[in-house]
Amino acid sequence: MTEKSFEDLFTAFEEISNSYKRSDQYFDILYDSTSSTLISKTRSNSWDGESNPHQKTEIIKNGVFQKRLYDQKYGILENLGSTGNGMRDNYGSVVNGISNFQILPGDISLEEIISDIQEGYFIEKFSWLNPEEMSGFLGAEIRNGYYIKNGEYKNPIKGGNVSGNILEMVKNCEFISKETEFSANSLFPYMAFSNLTVSF
Repeated sequence: MTEKSFEDLFTAFEEISNSYKRSDQYFDILYDSTSSTLISKTRSNSWDGESNPHQKTEIIKNGVFQKRLYDQKYGILENLGSTGNGMRDNYGSVVNGISNFQILPGDISLEEIISDIQEGYFIEKFSWLNPEEMSGFLGAEIRNGYYIKNGEYKNPIKGGNVSGNILEMVKNCEFISKETEFSANSLFPYMAFSNLTVSF
């Protein structure tokens, strides 16, 4: 990496970091995220792609942002060590990523969450849901879901679009279920958000 490209990278990283400081209040309810080694998951191992030990990192605890995830490069940018998040891609390059990801469950059932929603949507599957890395904006086609009215499933939906910003979503999480499900290398509860745009 040249001196100029490293400087540009640091400038962009600093701008984003200044927008989301540690200990900012993000949630009014429990929303804990963890990058760790989950037993039997595909990315569970002792070391990352740069030979740094994997570790359990609390990202958000009791609604307060705690710590970022770092490979060696981004650890250097903030004068901190790696958190064991240097992942090797298919071409052998190192990217700053997650091994396994977990959001701890809440204390309310999915059935109770649905019954409390006056009007909304339960989305089971998207076509593609990867937020833009720098801004957090996202947009995805709905592949399968249900329309909710007065606390009940009314009819199946398909083909609409969901858009929003992941950084704003985490500030507007209304419910977290006590049920959890694995998806690839992640363990998530069901979650309800109030500030997304759904269009058909």
